[in-house]
Amino acid sequence: MSNLVPFTNETDRFLTVGLFTIPPGQTRSVEAYLHPDYSAPADGPADEQEKIDVSELDLAMQLLLDGNVESVIAAMADLPDIELERLGELEQLGKSRKGVLGAVAEHLLNRAGAANADKTTGEGQ
Repeated sequence: MSNLVPFTNETDRFLTVGLFTIPPGQTRSVEAYLHPDYSAPADGPADEQEKIDVSELDLAMQLLLDGNVESVIAAMADLPDIELERLGELEQLGKSRKGVLGAVAEHLLNRAGAANADKTTGEGQ
């Protein structure tokens, strides 16, 4: 069972939280553990394990983001969508480099376009 909480984007740019890209001034329901103000309940071993998994992923993503823009972009093709989205979130919270954020958005849009094209009958572009 998921635990959704509201997240309002109070910045002047788009933010990605989990699987959602949130426009400025908009509110979306997101998984609680992805919310910046999240703190794990003390008595939930399943929640604690989930928190550990996110922390391990964040550590790996931070190590990747410590590199230069070119090395970060080169690694994006090998990342699953969820990790690519998390990479974008962490970049927004950290250095917020336009080159990295643009590449994350481009990769996600290209993947979504390819998935959408696979669903069509082959008509169109």
